[in-house]
Amino acid sequence: MKQKNKQIKILFLFICCVVGGMFSFSSDAEEIAKTREELIDIIYQHMCNQEETIVVHYLGADYKEFHEQFIDEILPKEIYTIDCKDTSDDFDYMFYNLEKVEIHTQSELIGNAKITLKMTWKENHHQLEQVNVKIKQILEDLDLENDSNYAKVKKIHDYVIEAVEYDNSHIYFTTYDALFKQKATCQGYMLLTYKLLTMAGVECRCIDGEGISREATESHGWNIVKLGEKWYNMDVTWDDPVIYQQDGTITEDGKEEFQYDFFLKGSKNFDERHLANERYKTEQFQKRYPISENDFSEEEYENWRKTHKEQKSKEKDYKINTSKSVNVDKLGKLELFFSVISYELEKIAGQKEITPLVETTVPLVLIILIGIIFIKILKLLRR
Repeated sequence: MKQKNKQIKILFLFICCVVGGMFSFSSDAEEIAKTREELIDIIYQHMCNQEETIVVHYLGADYKEFHEQFIDEILPKEIYTIDCKDTSDDFDYMFYNLEKVEIHTQSELIGNAKITLKMTWKENHHQLEQVNVKIKQILEDLDLENDSNYAKVKKIHDYVIEAVEYDNSHIYFTTYDALFKQKATCQGYMLLTYKLLTMAGVECRCIDGEGISREATESHGWNIVKLGEKWYNMDVTWDDPVIYQQDGTITEDGKEEFQYDFFLKGSKNFDERHLANERYKTEQFQKRYPISENDFSEEEYENWRKTHKEQKSKEKDYKINTSKSVNVDKLGKLELFFSVISYELEKIAGQKEITPLVETTVPLVLIILIGIIFIKILKLLRR
C-alpha cells in the first residue's frame, strides 16, 4: 500500500510540474525570442512605437549577460544605431525621445528568462501616432515629389521657421509640441526638421552640443544634412528671425522674413558658434559623416546633379525578422509551453531551425504521456 501511494505521489508531482510549466508565462501580450538577435529585433520594434512596457520571454542561456549589458552597451550600440529607411521613428528620433529605461529579468522554466523593459518617453505612443499622421500631411502640402533634395531642404527649413515659435519658457521640446502647440525649444525644431527631411528621403542627423552667443554658452541642438556627396550644418532654430540674430543674440524686432544665416553651412563658418559634443568628433563618426568645410553652393550642387543621379542612402535596409518569434496572444499559454519544449529539443538535436515535424510531434507526445500517466494512476487506485 505504501509503495502504491508513493508511486501515485510521484506521478502526481510530475503532472503538476508539466502543467505548471505550461502556465508559467503570465501575460497575453508577451512574445518569445529564441536568439539574441530576435530579442533585439523585438525590443527595437516595440521601441519604434514608443511603448512604455515591453515583455519578452528569452530562451537564450546568456540572459544574465544581456541584462548587464543592455543599458550601457546594447541600447546605444545595437538599437540606437539601427536606421531603417521605412521609418523615421528609430535612430536619432528614438535616442532623443527616450528619457529613462529600466530592465528587469526573471528566470523561468528550463533556464530561460522573462525580460521586462520599462520605458519613459518624452513623447508618448499616442502623440507619436498623431505626429506621423501630421508629418505625412505636411509633406503632401509641400508638394516635394518632383523637387531636388536641395529644394526639399529649403522648403522644409522655411516651413519649420514659419510654423514654430521658440519656447522661451523651456517647457515644450518635442516634435508633438512643435506641431500641435506651435512652440518648442531647439530640440523640437531639430527633431521636427529631422522627421520631415527623413520622411522626404533626405539624409539627415541630429547633433547636440553647445550654442555660443555673445551673452552665454548653453545647450543646443541642430541638424546636419547630406546634399550630393557632402554634409552641411543647418540650425533652423537660429534661423528663426523672431528669435536669433546671426551672432546668436535674441532679437525683439519680430521680423517674419526668413533668414539663412545658419542654412547649409560648412564647418568653417558654423563651428565658431556651435560646439558639438565629443561623440560627434570621433574618427568613426567623421568618416561616416564628412562635413564640408565650405558653405553649400547651389551652383556646385547643380553641376553635381548633372553628372550624378541623386541616390537614396546606400546603407542596407534593416529588416525586422520576427518570423521566428511567437506571439503568446495568438498561440495561448499551452502552445507557448510546447514551443519552449520544441526549442529545447531543437538545441539538443543541434538543429538551427524548428522543423514542422518537431512542432507537431512534441505537443502530441506530451498529451499522450499525460494520458498514460492518468491511466496508470487509475489502475493503481483500483488495486
